[in-house]
Order: sequence, then C-alpha cells, then structure tokens
Amino acid sequence: MDQKKARAEPLFGQQCAVPLITCWMKNETLSDDDAALCRSLAEASAKVNEPWLSFCTSADMAEYLAEAGFASIELFGPDEASNRYLLGRRDGARLPGYFQMAKATATI
Repeated sequence: MDQKKARAEPLFGQQCAVPLITCWMKNETLSDDDAALCRSLAEASAKVNEPWLSFCTSADMAEYLAEAGFASIELFGPDEASNRYLLGRRDGARLPGYFQMAKATATI
C-alpha cells in the first residue's frame, strides 16, 4: 500500500459534515423600492440568460433544506446578515430588504 493511501485509510467510512451557504430572494412582502429593485435585477439577469426561476419564503427554504437532508439550518434576513457579516464597515453598507441567506449542514 502506498503512503498516501495508508494515511487516508483511517478516514474511510467516517462521516463528515458538509456545509451549505445559499442566498435567495424572498417571496414575502417587500417595500416598493425593494420590489422595484428585484424586478430590475430579474430583468437584467434574464437578458444575459440567467433567468430567476423561483422565489420562496423562509419557511419554504427551511423545508427544502430539511427534505434534502440538511440539519442545523440557520436562516438570516438582511438585518441579521448585515449585523453578522458587515458589522463595523465604515461605508454603511447594508443588505437590501429582499436578501435572504441560509446556512445548513449535511452529514455524509
């Protein structure tokens, strides 16, 4: 057995956690400005052959992830994600109201 295979052998049959981080547009009530921005972004994406095919609620996304075998699902709206990832920025950057993010883990 070569050295690389010998070192990897203890890993065979072990479970590992696979993280997933995804963003989506929510299908919930948006402000007029956020709704207009979403329409504009969707139109621009469609023009470059990247159509937005679906929208979903936060509850739907959690259900989809759970059905796909993901656990420890964390959902972030724009305020939570901004506080978590943009805190301390001097430019005042914030995420738009339509922004949604999920972090989940599957064990394989």
